[in-house]
Amino acid sequence: MLEAALWGSLTGSALILGGAVAVFLRPRPLVVGLVLAFGGGALISAVVYELLGEAVVDEGVRGVAFYIFAGALAFTVGDWLIEQLSGKDIAPGDEVVDGRGLAIVLGKVLDGAPESFVLGISLVGGASSTAYIVALIVSNVPMAIGATTSLTAAGWQRSHVFLMWVGIAALSAGCAALGYAMFDARPSLTGHRAEAFAAGAILAMLTNTLMPEAYRQGGARAGMFTAFGFVFAVSLSIAD
Repeated sequence: MLEAALWGSLTGSALILGGAVAVFLRPRPLVVGLVLAFGGGALISAVVYELLGEAVVDEGVRGVAFYIFAGALAFTVGDWLIEQLSGKDIAPGDEVVDGRGLAIVLGKVLDGAPESFVLGISLVGGASSTAYIVALIVSNVPMAIGATTSLTAAGWQRSHVFLMWVGIAALSAGCAALGYAMFDARPSLTGHRAEAFAAGAILAMLTNTLMPEAYRQGGARAGMFTAFGFVFAVSLSIAD
């Protein structure tokens, strides 16, 4: 269980690293957009190959469709609530506002918790996927860069942003440990429903927030960097 918690904290710590890059290096908007696009491509690969691959084979499309929709709905409702509470329109093309950054954070929580839970399950018996772990790290860094840039531009204090990332990293560690403990007690547990929920949340977050922001800041080149991120993560899945 301790090993699972450590791996979960490692993937979560990538969020802290991304926040530090955004705060101390202050990358230009173009760089932020292209990094977000790369991370988006890696996330698409994670959805297809790491989250839904085995789930669809074992459960069938009908077996996981409900949970995919549930994850997408959870993000969509949360994103709408953030927009209402912030009192700002976070549609693509507007100036950077905290609502956009919070939407990325929401997506990270909704997909990060079940992702870490599944990571803990995969570690039982040494069945962890290196590609899955690397995909989480590769996608977490640009997500944190984009969200931190938006939140600090909107006036958030750096300490508050870092505390938020530390909290999410701790949540990831806890979920990984929980997944390990539950699977160790119930070997029949597969985690496919958690994987499908995470996939749905990721797909909604990519469409509503991350990819529009990547294109807004990165321009036409964002498409190429999305492809780079996808191919990079796919190569890890195939090599694993």
